[in-house]
Amino acid sequence: MRMKFSYYVKQKEIDLSHKGLVDNDLDDVLYHVIEHSTVLENLFLISNNLTLADGKFANAIAKNTSLKWLYLPNNKIGPEGIQHLADALKENSTLLVLDLNYNNIGDEEAEYIADMLAGNNNNKTLQVISFSDNHISDKGAQSIVASLVVNTSIHTIYLQNNKITDAGAEKLAEALESNHSIDYLELDGNNINGDLKKRIKAILDDPKRKEIAERKRATAKRKEIAKEIAKIKEKKNALKLAREEIAMLKQSIVKKDRILKEKDVEIAKLSRDNTKNDKQTSKDEEIRKVSYKKNTNKEEEAVSLENTHKEDLSDRGLIDDNIDDLINVIEKSPILKKLNLYHNSLTLSDGRLANAIAKKTSIKWLNLSYNNIGPQGIKHLAAALKKNNTLEALNLGSNNIGKGGKYIAVLLLMCLVCFYLRM
Repeated sequence: MRMKFSYYVKQKEIDLSHKGLVDNDLDDVLYHVIEHSTVLENLFLISNNLTLADGKFANAIAKNTSLKWLYLPNNKIGPEGIQHLADALKENSTLLVLDLNYNNIGDEEAEYIADMLAGNNNNKTLQVISFSDNHISDKGAQSIVASLVVNTSIHTIYLQNNKITDAGAEKLAEALESNHSIDYLELDGNNINGDLKKRIKAILDDPKRKEIAERKRATAKRKEIAKEIAKIKEKKNALKLAREEIAMLKQSIVKKDRILKEKDVEIAKLSRDNTKNDKQTSKDEEIRKVSYKKNTNKEEEAVSLENTHKEDLSDRGLIDDNIDDLINVIEKSPILKKLNLYHNSLTLSDGRLANAIAKKTSIKWLNLSYNNIGPQGIKHLAAALKKNNTLEALNLGSNNIGKGGKYIAVLLLMCLVCFYLRM
């Protein structure tokens, strides 16, 4: 059997009776229709060969939100199929009528259904249930009686043509005296004496019973309405809290957006300042190179490092560990006046170069720009210049001075002292 989902999902009633169907004939399309249809109210599967043992049909019923009438008489539904169906009906909250006539249902199956009727679950709507022409005995009737003690939605039960005797009927009569919701109980075709049948009929026909049942139903209805109102209030409160959270999030977003804009302004300003400084540094470097070229033509002719007026070691990749020869030149040369260490990787953090400069009385010009001099190196250099009174020019541009800035003031002061001492 193949079904067209687009057609059946729109139907209020589906009738697949007398088709000789087995479980495998109920394809995924039917299950999908049952699960997702919002208009299906009546489903007829009368006189087939269904067992429902695989649980697929029951799972679809559990998820359905519209079905009201389910007809399954004259099939082959046994204990496993009834158990699946009973579990599914615990989740279903719309079914009104369940017909299970002619299914060889015995006491075990009746117990599964009774457990569903008595349980604290979503099924509060089932009103009519039919077990006619099955094999329910007094034991199964006792299970149904136990469920009727707590169930208030069922008002019609069909149990004709089963195997119930006076013992089972007596228990049913006692249940009817406490459960006023039952309006109709059909027991014909069972082994029950006439007086007991009359007693049950008299209980059901008592006018006061109907009044009590109506009051109980009204009370139950009010409770259900009160629960729904409580749920609505709870949803409203949750919605209110959600809106408040959304409002707070919006405020937070606005605040963060404002902070980000302020940061963007700061970054733009810093970028402009850095660009300006880079341009000035580039200009100063060009001036220095021109001046350096003019003032060192004669000194470039010197061969001996110790007898030269100027030492140019720019762009040599020097680091603190490979300047032993340089320190030796500084210490021994009596005429070295200019030292260019531009664009190397010196940090001066070991203090050796600074100590050599401290002892040098001839050096007047020192270029240490574009190195990696940090706070420790600046500290050593400041201490050295306290002892050196000949240095006239010092270039420390483009280093990693950072927190060593406090030593810059010392360097400036030292340069001024050197200048006045020479005057």
